[in-house]
Amino acid sequence: MDWISGNLYWSEIDQSGTTPRGQIMVAKSDGRYRRSLITTNLEQPTAVVVDPERGEVVWADSGNQPKIEIAWMDGARRKSLVTERIASPSSLTIDYAMEHTLYWSDSKLDTIEAISLAGTNRRIVLKGRLLKNPIALDVFENNLYWTTKQTGELIRQDKFGRGVPHTIIKNLPRPGGVRVYHQQRYNTSLRDPCHNDQCTHLCVTIPGGHRCLCSDNVGPFQLLMRGNDNERHCDATNERPLPAPRICRCQNGGRCQELDDKLACNCREEFHGEFCEMAAIAARAGGSTAAIVIPIVICLLVLFAAAAIFMVLKKRPL
Repeated sequence: MDWISGNLYWSEIDQSGTTPRGQIMVAKSDGRYRRSLITTNLEQPTAVVVDPERGEVVWADSGNQPKIEIAWMDGARRKSLVTERIASPSSLTIDYAMEHTLYWSDSKLDTIEAISLAGTNRRIVLKGRLLKNPIALDVFENNLYWTTKQTGELIRQDKFGRGVPHTIIKNLPRPGGVRVYHQQRYNTSLRDPCHNDQCTHLCVTIPGGHRCLCSDNVGPFQLLMRGNDNERHCDATNERPLPAPRICRCQNGGRCQELDDKLACNCREEFHGEFCEMAAIAARAGGSTAAIVIPIVICLLVLFAAAAIFMVLKKRPL
C-alpha cells in the first residue's frame, strides 16, 4: 500500500475462483472512487510502491510466475522489470536520493536486491541466512531496514551491503510492514500536477503531467466545456469527502482518551504537556541540581568572608 497526491494505491487478491486473481487499485485517500488499474496476469501481489516524481507505480507478484512490474500511475505503459532469478518478492521500496533506485526483498531466496526503474543495473545487495527471511523493507539515507519472518526482528544495515547487520528490535510477535518517516526523505519542493486539476473524480500523476480517471463501472469521460476551461467529467455522481480519522498526537508513550468528544492525552508519570511532549523529570533534575549547587555557593561565600575578616584582623596593629 502507498499514498500520494491524495490517492491511495494498494493490492487485492480475489480467492473466490479456482486460481487467485490479483489487482492493483487506486482510490481517493478516504476510499472514494475505487478504480482497478491492473487486473490481468496478476496472481498474488505482495507489495506496491509509487514514485510521484516519475509518475510511476511498481508492484511485486509472488504467484506461479513471480515478477516485478512497473506502469504509469494510471495503469498505462505496463512493463516488466524483473522476471528471472526471483522466487517470492515480499517488499519494495524506492531510494529517491540515489537516482530512484528500486530495492526489493525476496523472502524465499533470502536476498535484498536493487535495480534502476529503467530495468538496468540489477545487483544483489545482501544475501544469506543473516537476512532471516525478510518480509518488509525500507531505505533511508545510507541504511536499509527490514523485518524478519523467521525471528521477528527489525534489522538495519548499510544500503550498499557494507558492514554487519544490526538488530534494532527483537521478538516482534507479528512482524509486518516497516516505514521510515522523515521530513528530509521526500522532495517537498515538487509541484503536484493534480494540485489545480479539473478532474471531477480521480486525478493521478503520469510522466509529464496528470490524467483524470473514473471509478470502476462508470462510463467513459465526457468532455464538458465551461467557459474557457475544459473539465473532465465522469458519468457518475460526486460523493462527499468522508471525515478524516482523528489522529492521536500523544508522544512519549502517552495514550489518547476521549473527553467531551475530543481526544486528550493521558501522559505517563514522567511526562506532561498537551501532547506529553515535556519531560517532568527534567524539571525535577533541574531542581535537584539547584539544591546541590546553592549550598555549595553559600559555603564558598562564607569561606571567602571568613578569610577576609581574618586578613583584616591580622593587619590591625596590636
